[in-house]
Amino acid sequence: MLPPLRDSDRRRLVFLSIALSCSSVALLPLSAQSSSSGASDRGPIVAASIPDVPSALRFPEVVVSRDPFVPAAGAQSVKPVVDTLVPDGIVLPPNSGADGIPGGENTAPVPRAIVRAIVLGPQSRALVEMGSAVKILEVGDSIGSAVISSIDANGINLSTGLHIPLTEPR
Repeated sequence: MLPPLRDSDRRRLVFLSIALSCSSVALLPLSAQSSSSGASDRGPIVAASIPDVPSALRFPEVVVSRDPFVPAAGAQSVKPVVDTLVPDGIVLPPNSGADGIPGGENTAPVPRAIVRAIVLGPQSRALVEMGSAVKILEVGDSIGSAVISSIDANGINLSTGLHIPLTEPR
């Protein structure tokens, strides 16, 4: 329970409430004055011009010429080099990167690589799955002992002469 107020505290509170009430009553004419009452002294009121807004906004149409993750229409369906090393009837598990692709007569084997996606541009890049790792590679990067010489819409060309094709979309 709250303790009772002393007489001096009660007088201060009453005086403060009277002062606040008087100040709000004194400021009332300022807030109640109409803004149009002094308009005749200043001249006519000119409304600001509002710019015209078009009835319907039109956005530019986006035209996609080609999906960068789908092989080009003229791309040849080439059997991957990796599949030629595995005899018919044997199915390898996914990410079986332990086996290698021979990179040529005098080179070390190239690890098994699957090209999942290609993005063409000034610096073409390829999303390559090697074993259990997925890497983004560009021209000049190496896959095993072979160096990527070019990337086109059909796949990756290595310095050893091998071509790793882009896998078909799923």
